[in-house]
Amino acid sequence: MPTTFAIDSAATAIHGRKVLLVGLGRSGMAALKLLVARGARVNVTDEADVSKLGPGLMEASQYAEKIGVGAFREEWFDRAELIVVSPGVPLAHEIFRAPRKRGVPIVAEVELASWFVSVPVLGVTGSNGKSTVTALAGEMLRASGLRPFVGGNLGVALSHLPLAREEHDIAVVELSSFQLEATDRLHPVAALITNLTPNHQDRYPSFDDYVRAKLNIFRRMDARDTSILNARDDGTARHVRNAPGRTWWFGDPDRPGAHVRDGRLVIATDTLRAELDLASFRLPGAHNVENLEAAALLALAGGATEGGIAAAMASFPGLDHRLEFVLDSQGVRFVNDSKATSVDAVATALEAMNGRVILLLGGHDKGGDFTQLADLLRSRARLVICFGESGPQIAEQLAGIVSVEVATRLDDAFVKALAAETPGDTVLLSPGCTSHDAYRDFEQRGEHFRELCRAL
Repeated sequence: MPTTFAIDSAATAIHGRKVLLVGLGRSGMAALKLLVARGARVNVTDEADVSKLGPGLMEASQYAEKIGVGAFREEWFDRAELIVVSPGVPLAHEIFRAPRKRGVPIVAEVELASWFVSVPVLGVTGSNGKSTVTALAGEMLRASGLRPFVGGNLGVALSHLPLAREEHDIAVVELSSFQLEATDRLHPVAALITNLTPNHQDRYPSFDDYVRAKLNIFRRMDARDTSILNARDDGTARHVRNAPGRTWWFGDPDRPGAHVRDGRLVIATDTLRAELDLASFRLPGAHNVENLEAAALLALAGGATEGGIAAAMASFPGLDHRLEFVLDSQGVRFVNDSKATSVDAVATALEAMNGRVILLLGGHDKGGDFTQLADLLRSRARLVICFGESGPQIAEQLAGIVSVEVATRLDDAFVKALAAETPGDTVLLSPGCTSHDAYRDFEQRGEHFRELCRAL
């Protein structure tokens, strides 16, 4: 039996193959189930220890032949015929050097899943706004009478789709740079880039490397497909050249696509011309209007109708942990924006706020430059409380720009915010960092914030 096999034939050649799954998060568990269902012989390895992997380890033991945790098992990499890597493990990790030299395919979970997905895929990537655009486009398709799968980096891993019991007509998939790094045959029929701004600089040597990972979304697209781009974004203008297929733009009235004019969403493409009243759209902030433009075009590329787009505009409540209003206590608003894991996302949150803000920043820093927030902080923030692993470093960056305090953990920061609040303030959790210093993910961090608010 050969030790490697071509990606082209992987979907039919997995049965009986020795596959190594690297990383056992949510997407890793989904990939494990898909691999086993297709007859692969799977070992699982993860650098995390047993205490961090929790109940997922017990579930994985029902599927995998062997599981090794606490450190990667080099000998398992030597025997693997295919390696499926979770997004949290960088492809630059030295453990991949030897199998790469041997020609062993190293693929992301979304790449694996795409070999078994038979419905059209709509892909969404970018630095900010991906989740809202993905979810809103899914609602537009659903309101148009279609049966979309909505997931990827958002919520449900794509590997669940080939095993799903319910029928789906189309898949709307959020794709992170980490996932796109290790894709080759993933082929969206429409791909949307929300924006391109510096992010994950703790993982990528340069911004250009980060952008290259994002642009991998276009790798397999052709003249029959649709590219959807942000006309307002400087990063997109600088880095996206010759996008495949027809191109629709959001934010430019002079090019095919969607824009807002006089309180109406104007859609003008080769397939639909419509104007929809924005009065029914409930999400706050100019960035969400931009997300609406983008989602409408993506849904339209997937077969949504004018009526479906309008219905979803009126009914979509927004996503948890994204500028989520939690509580008003004695004239002080509490807003959960735990999903904001970049400096740009914090800027977007601040721009959407009315009144003075007590801002909670911190977590595991990705190399962001928080001094870029200087003007917004001077005009909108009364106090910044920096918490978690990166709290002291962020406070150092912001010293002299705004009043700053340092807290050890989120609950300590929350207590400091309560001590400083006055009626009319907004206590805003918009961390600008990942949650991995103290939480499983941004959702667990956001839920902790909610619990702290509920205790009031």
